[in-house]
Amino acid sequence: MKDAQQKWPFLTNFDCSTIKTEGQLGSMVKTRSGITDEQAKLDVGAWMQGKRF
Repeated sequence: MKDAQQKWPFLTNFDCSTIKTEGQLGSMVKTRSGITDEQAKLDVGAWMQGKRF
């Protein structure tokens, strides 16, 4: 999740310790950045390439 914090600096250490799925990450990115649900899913999906939770 350190990679996620580099991409989305608004993610706290606590956020990263509680996010367990791609959907949870997408929801957090959507909420914190104010983008659409669709855009958050696309952004997280692209970031997830080659990564696993």
